[in-house]
Amino acid sequence: MYGLGGTLLLLSFVLEAGGPPVLGRLLRALVVTIQLLVEIRIYRRPHARYWHLYLMWLSFWCVLLGLWLSALFPAHEMAMLHVTFIGGFGLLTIMIGSRVITGHCDAKDLWLQNAWQLGLPGILIMLACVARLGAGLYPAAYAVFLYCGVGLWLLAMLLWGVLFVPRSFPSHVAPDD
Repeated sequence: MYGLGGTLLLLSFVLEAGGPPVLGRLLRALVVTIQLLVEIRIYRRPHARYWHLYLMWLSFWCVLLGLWLSALFPAHEMAMLHVTFIGGFGLLTIMIGSRVITGHCDAKDLWLQNAWQLGLPGILIMLACVARLGAGLYPAAYAVFLYCGVGLWLLAMLLWGVLFVPRSFPSHVAPDD
């Protein structure tokens, strides 16, 4: 299944570059949708009621949404792909990084207590995603939306760095279980 999925994913880029671009985007969206629905089962909500887990779940949906929207609205492809890259991959990276640090750096209490430190950077990333989407959809206010998006993204990264980088110093690293 992975070999076929990888081959079809590669083919989607060839189609996009050499044929009708929409066909390549549709194939890519379909392949990723099947993967996330069958393997990751994103149709199921997280069992634990931690909002940072909901943000990670939301990031998978943003990956799909951005791919489908870029295929279905080719005139706004760039704006729609920001849903995949900011709301999807960007948010997922921060949520996974937070989980790694809480798991390995003597901060499991943050994860288990549904701490705001895990969710606030993610919420700021989602707001940055919405602002970037607005920049693409409202050209008259492009710069305003873009600056807001960049500012929210930078604030999210700064906050995450202040909250989590010190926890990754050697004095906080716990041995693997």
